[in-house]
Amino acid sequence: MNRETVATDSGRLVVLMDSITAVGEEDAGQAVVAGSHGGVSSGEFATRHPLGACFLNDAGVGKDGAGIVALGMLDAQPPA
Repeated sequence: MNRETVATDSGRLVVLMDSITAVGEEDAGQAVVAGSHGGVSSGEFATRHPLGACFLNDAGVGKDGAGIVALGMLDAQPPA
């Protein structure tokens, strides 16, 4: 699985990864950009650690907003 730190901004790393399943404790407070969809399963991985920012694929939004459910899950997290 590809994972690469591509930038630093104001002390926060920008980490690219193929899948949000690669997110770990070391990513807490960092900006994570993942190729995963923004559905509930991705939201479960993304909320395991308090990320500074998280970018996911909207997967076409889908029925009842299924492709963007993770947005609400992340929004409910306390700020990192």
